[in-house]
Amino acid sequence: MKTIQFIFSRSLVVYALIFMAANSLIDYRGIERSTTFKDWHQFFAPHIKELPLPHSKGSAFLSQCINYYESFVDYVPDGVYASDLLGYCYAEDGQYEKAIASYQKMAALKPKVFWYPYNIGIIYRITGEYRQAEAWLKKARQQQWKETMNYLLEQKALYEGLLGSGADRKRLEERFLQARYHTYQLLILINAQVQDHEDMLAMAQEAIAQGLDAQGKFSFYAGIAAFKMDRYEQALNFFDTCIKKEFLPAQVNYYRVQSLEALGRNEEVEMLKGKARIYNEDELRLYLEQYPAQPQLF
Repeated sequence: MKTIQFIFSRSLVVYALIFMAANSLIDYRGIERSTTFKDWHQFFAPHIKELPLPHSKGSAFLSQCINYYESFVDYVPDGVYASDLLGYCYAEDGQYEKAIASYQKMAALKPKVFWYPYNIGIIYRITGEYRQAEAWLKKARQQQWKETMNYLLEQKALYEGLLGSGADRKRLEERFLQARYHTYQLLILINAQVQDHEDMLAMAQEAIAQGLDAQGKFSFYAGIAAFKMDRYEQALNFFDTCIKKEFLPAQVNYYRVQSLEALGRNEEVEMLKGKARIYNEDELRLYLEQYPAQPQLF
């Protein structure tokens, strides 16, 4: 009898020790979080539709969003959405270092998705870190539409919340094409800023090959780059395209006159002088940055 009692009491001790050990390893708070988070995550955010609207830095709305998504990241550290929208909110609030860190996390999680290197490139350009901006924008331009589109369609509920119920394939594709246009535009403007005219010409020619030169803007950039490198014949070919597409004819003719003068084609110079207009290059660059619209985060 005593033997049985001893075995029984010892078994209780062993089971108690096992229970205590197991209990210490169980993350009850994590279980509680996961059960409550499922419902919370279903709608993701009560204010998501208001995110694309203009909000001033330091506003109560942005603070609320940041607190919300920071909590979201705590719940699901590798969540697909949270770092995305947290980065967006940080950027809108002017917290650029945090925004970059959030987007870099998403770029690591989704390396084939266009938007994350694109957004990082925009933010680095805002902060004046041009080489960093250039590196990330070049990564963005290498991403294929198919991979990005598949991802967007997988997260349709989120993007419908951001863009409205019309966030169909056509509308998303238009946003992607617009962003690719701005990617090349930003790369070229960075090249102009750091006076890397060889790369500026290469990026402009690549944009033309991608079918992005309907307005003649990239032909203008290519012409400027060739002109800056004293390749006047090449520059004139690009400027001729601009004239055919009626892109900034007065400014283009100014550069045509300069190129023709450098080549000694004085008769053509006299014919064009009346159509040319001298302008401030800084003002023109500002105009080109804003034409047709400033690039946006996504």
